[in-house]
Amino acid sequence: MDCSPLADFKDLSEACLESLPGKTFGNMSLLPDPFLAPLPADFGTGMVRQYLYRINSTAQRQIITEADFAADCDRDSATLYAQYGATTLGIENMIGWSNWSMVACMPATSNQSTWRKTRERQDFSEHLYLNLTGKLESRDNPLEGRVKRSEYSKITVTTTAGYFELPNYKNGQQPGPLLDEDPTMICGGNGSDCLKQYRRPSR
Repeated sequence: MDCSPLADFKDLSEACLESLPGKTFGNMSLLPDPFLAPLPADFGTGMVRQYLYRINSTAQRQIITEADFAADCDRDSATLYAQYGATTLGIENMIGWSNWSMVACMPATSNQSTWRKTRERQDFSEHLYLNLTGKLESRDNPLEGRVKRSEYSKITVTTTAGYFELPNYKNGQQPGPLLDEDPTMICGGNGSDCLKQYRRPSR
C-alpha cells in the first residue's frame, strides 16, 4: 500500500493515516476520529524532545461607517451572508425597541478556508462585517417617532499556527518558540532524545 505523503488520502487505511507525517488541518477531516485537546500547564516530556501544533487567534473589533461596509454582500453568491431580524410587541412594551436586525457578511475572499496544507508556520487574517440596526420609540414622547440607529463593525481575527518544542529538561521546562519549518526536519529519529514527529502504526 502506498503510504507516501503524495498518496490520495481517500485511499489510505487508518494505519496508513496514523503513520504519515503530513497530518494538517487541510486533511484532518479525513482522519477516522480527529480531535483537539489542551495540555496541562505543567506538562513536560522529560528527557525526550517533542513538538506540538499551536494555534493562537486574536479578535479585534473596529467601528466603521456604512460606506466601509462590504458592498453588494447580499448579491454575491460567493460570500457568506446572513440576515436576522424581529418585530416583537412584547419587547417593544418592555424596552421601547420596536424592531431590530443584524446583517453578517464575510466577503468572497474570506469564505473559504485559509488553512494551508502544510506543517510549516502560517499566519493569516479573516474578516467579518456586522451591521446591527434597531428602531427606538420614545415612550415619554411618542410624537418624536421612531429613531433608526445602525452600528457597523469589522471583526478581524488574526491567526498564527505552527509547531513548537514542548517543555523538557533540555530547554529548562519552558515551551520553545514557534518554528517556521516542519519539526520532522529537526528530528529525524537518529537520536534517542529527539524522536520522529509521528507514530508508526502498530503491528
